[in-house]
Amino acid sequence: LDSFMRIIELCRKHDVFLFSDEMYRGLERCEENRLPSAVEVYEKAVALAGMSKVYGMPGVRMGWLAFGESSKLDPAFQRVCELKDYTTICSAGPSEVLTLAGLEQREHLLSRCRKICEVGLTAIDSLMAEHDDVFQWYTPPGSATGFPAVLPPVSSTAFCERVLDGCGVLLLPGDAYLPTRTEINRTDETSSFGPNRVRMGFGRRNAPEAAKVLGEW
Repeated sequence: LDSFMRIIELCRKHDVFLFSDEMYRGLERCEENRLPSAVEVYEKAVALAGMSKVYGMPGVRMGWLAFGESSKLDPAFQRVCELKDYTTICSAGPSEVLTLAGLEQREHLLSRCRKICEVGLTAIDSLMAEHDDVFQWYTPPGSATGFPAVLPPVSSTAFCERVLDGCGVLLLPGDAYLPTRTEINRTDETSSFGPNRVRMGFGRRNAPEAAKVLGEW
C-alpha cells in the first residue's frame, strides 16, 4: 500500500494521469493486501477491469474502464466513447446477460478463482523449492502469474524454447516485456522484469500438472 500511495502522490505532485490495470484485483491471497482502486484515491486515474481474470469468464469478452472525478479526464472519456461506438457500437447481448449473472455471483466466482490459484501456486512454490539452483523465486501476494528468474542469468527466450522442446510446457519469456529497456535488466528478486525472467501462470486447473511435468524434466 505504501508503494502504491507513493505513486499516487507522485502523480498528484506532477499533475499527471494514471492508468491502472486492475484485471487481477481480487485475487489477493489475503484480502487485507488488496489495494484500493486507483479511482478511489486519485481523481485523475483511469482503472481497467473485466471478467476474464478474477471472475474466470474470459469467454464473455467483457471489461470496463472506470474514470476518476477530474474534469481533465473528460476528453479521454469522450474519445473512448467515440472509439467504442466506431468499433463495436455495443456488446453482444448474451455476453451482457452472462456478465450480469457473473457479477451477481461475484463472491462465489472470486472464491472459486482464488482456490484454483492457491492450488496452482502451491505447486509452483514446490517446484521452485525443489529446483532453487535453476530458479530464483518470490511468491507473489496475489494475481495468477509469477516471474521467476532463471539461474544462472540466460536469455529467457532461449530457456523457454528449450523447455517447450524438451517437455511441452509453454512459458512466456521476459524478453517479451519491454525488450529494449536495458535499465530493467536486473536479476534481484525485487524486479519482476528482465531478460532472464519467465512468466509462469498458476490460474488454471492444470497448473499442478504442468509444474510436475516441468519439474520432472
